[in-house]
Amino acid sequence: MSTARPAPPASVVHLPPPRIPAPSAPQSPSAERSLPREAGVLFDFPERGRSRAPPVAMNEPLPLVRPGRVIAMILAGVGVLGGLWAAAELSRPPSDPIPAVSRPSRASAAEDPLKETERRLRAIPLGDARPVSAPGQLEDAMTIELQKLGVRVVRVRAPVTRWTGRKDDDPAAADVHVTFRSDGDLDAELGAIQLVVGRYKLAYTLDVPVVEAILEDDEGERATQLDAERAQRFAQGRIGLSEAVKPGA
Repeated sequence: MSTARPAPPASVVHLPPPRIPAPSAPQSPSAERSLPREAGVLFDFPERGRSRAPPVAMNEPLPLVRPGRVIAMILAGVGVLGGLWAAAELSRPPSDPIPAVSRPSRASAAEDPLKETERRLRAIPLGDARPVSAPGQLEDAMTIELQKLGVRVVRVRAPVTRWTGRKDDDPAAADVHVTFRSDGDLDAELGAIQLVVGRYKLAYTLDVPVVEAILEDDEGERATQLDAERAQRFAQGRIGLSEAVKPGA
């Protein structure tokens, strides 16, 4: 008769105590609403930015700037600035005109008392120099012009001492002697002689070694030597009457 063995005692399995998660900080309702839920479980995902530029590799070349685009931007900026400046200038109220400042004359009446006499002489029209191609014509031409300038001419001796040209009809040198009677304005009369001598010296490139002004009155004659080079500069307007009537050397 067999005896039944007793059943071995059941083994006891000890389970670890359940882990209770620590209570987390309370979140705002809005935060809870933003977190997804799945089957009653709250999942917390790390927050990511809206957009993130891709990393730039150090070995990649930088984009080149086109010179045409830079120049266009500069020109556009200059145009905008120019338009703003023009608008500001147009909107500016007109300023008062600058008062005219009278410039002092080079020589006042006290410094050059013959300035008015010179103006009167130069205002008399004489025209072009008259033709001189034969003996006596230079004397006639000077006599006519001196009379136009108001000189009481007694006589003019202006013999041509040298002729040039293919036909020896161009005067090259002459001596001038003018005898006149004065009406009281001796400076104007001497200035007229210098003006006429200078005109013909320029017109024919004359060499005039002698310019003699002879004043005739009841007591006789008095001669004054004038300078032909000053006569030429006076005719050109390079010097004034005061300088022109100075006695020659």
